[in-house]
Amino acid sequence: MKIAPLLLALSISAIPAAAAPRRDSHAFLEQGRWWGVNVSGLEFKESLPVRPQDIDFYADAGAKSIRLPVKRARLDTPETLAALDALIRRGTARGMLMVIDEHSYGNIGDPEIRDFWLRMGRRYRGQPLVAFDLQNEPKGGTWVSWGPDARDLIHALRKAGVDNQLILEWRGWSGFGRADRGEPPKRACESALCSLNRGGIFTLADLDPLKRTWLSPHRYFNRGGSGATPECRPYPATGPLGNSVKAARKLGMRLYVGEFAFGRAKTVPKTCQAMVDDIVTFFRATPEVVGGAAWGWGPRWSKTYLFRGESIGDRAKSWDTENGWLIRSLWAK
Repeated sequence: MKIAPLLLALSISAIPAAAAPRRDSHAFLEQGRWWGVNVSGLEFKESLPVRPQDIDFYADAGAKSIRLPVKRARLDTPETLAALDALIRRGTARGMLMVIDEHSYGNIGDPEIRDFWLRMGRRYRGQPLVAFDLQNEPKGGTWVSWGPDARDLIHALRKAGVDNQLILEWRGWSGFGRADRGEPPKRACESALCSLNRGGIFTLADLDPLKRTWLSPHRYFNRGGSGATPECRPYPATGPLGNSVKAARKLGMRLYVGEFAFGRAKTVPKTCQAMVDDIVTFFRATPEVVGGAAWGWGPRWSKTYLFRGESIGDRAKSWDTENGWLIRSLWAK
């Protein structure tokens, strides 16, 4: 009797089947076009609230993401946290990506920022449509410290079980042109890519064990990109905008454009009108760009604010303005 083949067959049948690959519940975020607006109010000194019906106003117009600027020092009571919860529930129920933006301009290596995100992580983890913008336009520290500090913060959150999509900004106002300056080895770092690389961070996996972090450039189109004046300075979209895309490609990362603006409800300057089509086409045609949020929206801005997006009085007319039409052109499928 030949038992060897029989034993071989039995041994093969006894090998447990390989476990099916675990489905990434956040993978759909990489495929979407998460364009929307910043809805300000929670970051203001007078703590003017943003209401759930404000979220509906933008969702009804077609927005797919809302960036909510907040100050961590003001999210310190059960009432303010409950108000934030209500906004998050309304937005995610409408299928929107809700981005909580820590808008304090702090040092990303600050232990208080880490503690804040650990608290937010405990509150919102397990919700793929809730993303954390770790620090708006960070200041403090140095270019040398920024990259390692960002990695250490992200690793601390992942170690604590925080699984949300993370969004990372850099020094220099998170400007498009500061993503990569091609610094030679002996020159001091003045860009995000240089800081990351010199900190031993060459890929998304080096930065984030879950590979769920996007870079977030900001861009205003006046001279210098400060957003302090309304006019736009014409330049090819492949200039500073392309700089960020190249940096993202080198790292294997995506971009969420956290702030940009073309004008205000009343008018879009002619210098901006001349370049908007190229910018919109660039954003929509670049696979690394997963979305972004136009700055200056929310009903709490003053009537004279440079980038106020909403019309005074009847806010529904906001979408009939040239500025409203340009913003919504990014939302088209």
